[in-house]
Amino acid sequence: MCPNAVDGNKESKKWLKIFAPPIKKRLNSAAPGAHLENKDVHHLMSLCPFHSQFKVAPSPFCGLFEAEEFKGYEYHADVDKFYANGYGWFLFLSRTSTHATFSVTEETLAACKE
Repeated sequence: MCPNAVDGNKESKKWLKIFAPPIKKRLNSAAPGAHLENKDVHHLMSLCPFHSQFKVAPSPFCGLFEAEEFKGYEYHADVDKFYANGYGWFLFLSRTSTHATFSVTEETLAACKE
């Protein structure tokens, strides 16, 4: 929702297209005229932990979603972090021509494991 934030990477966007549509369909049918998109589902689901943390109590937003749906949300976060900050970032850089000057070496990978 922040205009300066990167809205996921290619891999997490692929997963969003898998896990969000059934939730989006359910929410849109419950709220006619809402016209929610996949990214809106993710943003609404994010309100659950953030609002719960703020209130130090379960947020009403959490009740909009089933436990199984949160598994998809959780996996989305895992994929996003893996390719944005984890070893997947190095896999991505080693395959792209836009970062041709960056080379993944054993030394670089060893530094990341520390």
